[in-house]
Amino acid sequence: MKTYVTFGFDHKHTINGFTFDKDSVAVVEGEDASDARDNAFKAFGPKFCMEYSEDYFEPKSMKYFPRGIFDLQGNQVPTPDELPKWKRYQFSTKLVGECNPLISNPQFPWWVSGTGSDSDCDFTVIVAYLPHNDPIYRYWNDAFDIAFTREDEINFSDRYPKPDDFIES
Repeated sequence: MKTYVTFGFDHKHTINGFTFDKDSVAVVEGEDASDARDNAFKAFGPKFCMEYSEDYFEPKSMKYFPRGIFDLQGNQVPTPDELPKWKRYQFSTKLVGECNPLISNPQFPWWVSGTGSDSDCDFTVIVAYLPHNDPIYRYWNDAFDIAFTREDEINFSDRYPKPDDFIES
């Protein structure tokens, strides 16, 4: 999981010979959102402006950061707008039975992959294709155990067939 870190006017950090400042965004990786956030604090201490998890980073805000996005080694990374069109999510939700997304869009297919339970709750496992820059919480606000891959196109299969109401985007 990635987190995107922005810096205030007087926040400057030089790491591995590269300077992060108000005109750049740092991308910090971790096992999950909490780990990525912890890694951001390890790298920059408390001197940064904002931290956005991968699902909440808005690519249109890049106009305020003209130098671009960089990893901690100073390598420029693509903006989210330059990434593949789709994220193929697999996640769990505490909804069991009626698992419809909060926003229904026939361009974004989804399927129930299975159900289960643990000591905390019953849950449903869902597979869904969403636009790469749209946060999953907009569609399933209680999603957890979230994993995704980036995809250039939607791939249907016997297990995940094309829905009857699907509209090609």
